[in-house]
Amino acid sequence: MKIVLGIDFGSENLTIFKKGEGVIFKEPSLLCVKKTNNNYVVLALGEGVKKIKDDDINQIIFSPLAEGVVKSVEYAGLLLKYALNKVFKVLIFKNFEASIAVPCGLGKEETEKYIRILKLAGIPKINIIPSPLCINRSSNATSLIIDIGTAKTDIAVIQSGEIISGATLGLGGYNIDAMILQKLSEKHHAYFSEISAQKIKEEIGSLLPNDKGATQLVGIDMEENNPHNYPVNTNMIYSQIETVFAEIVKVAKSLIYELPENLKNDLSQTSVLIVGSSARMTGAETYFSDKLGLKCVVPDNAEDAVALGFRYVL
Repeated sequence: MKIVLGIDFGSENLTIFKKGEGVIFKEPSLLCVKKTNNNYVVLALGEGVKKIKDDDINQIIFSPLAEGVVKSVEYAGLLLKYALNKVFKVLIFKNFEASIAVPCGLGKEETEKYIRILKLAGIPKINIIPSPLCINRSSNATSLIIDIGTAKTDIAVIQSGEIISGATLGLGGYNIDAMILQKLSEKHHAYFSEISAQKIKEEIGSLLPNDKGATQLVGIDMEENNPHNYPVNTNMIYSQIETVFAEIVKVAKSLIYELPENLKNDLSQTSVLIVGSSARMTGAETYFSDKLGLKCVVPDNAEDAVALGFRYVL
């Protein structure tokens, strides 16, 4: 019996969709390796990386993808094979067919890397699908898709099931985290972890200028080298969040501007779909609607929009 899969291999998560069942696997796109002599030994993959103690300088934790670009075909193939073996508990996948979602506008060389990943994992029959086509729900209407992920953002105009204009930006949640981290460090003269910056973004981050969110964050004072609680409010990190979203809006506007008038009119009759892990930001719908002058919607399960969209394209 043929098994048909859809694979969403992101910088943050590896998600596998099975036709007829739904999402059957979702774990972090992470590996932990340890350098021994001149070789690297894999210590953990996926969820197992969370159990690794980060106290050995010879250990490296990383994702084989970043900003939609494959950094290591070999490690990505190993991670995918781990996922398939965990779900199906078989070593030979001759009856498998898989489609993998890739950033829009991907060049031939980068596309070949994704194909090699699946081949290394043992998948014999492979299809490439630009991720915005998985997200799109309308076969005929002109649609604008904005997929804001952890390390990249895909923006695409789709008409009759085809991408007629699109761009991939190396911007996403990681960039917001980094700017929040820098802002807090400069303001409080303290050291904060990347995890803390991400937590603050998720708890009180907002695109509403007058949002009154506030919390406390533990940091290490740069002078005393002691931990302290520091106050953080939404207004303090608004600029860092808005900077990334403003750049996304800028590119989206340029794509819309270049469209023929009839397609611009079509867009005004539909809703712009805002998805991805960073689409959950408070005020995102209002922000994009105001900036683009179009109705914008963040659907339920926005962060899994690509994986769940395989039900329509497989």
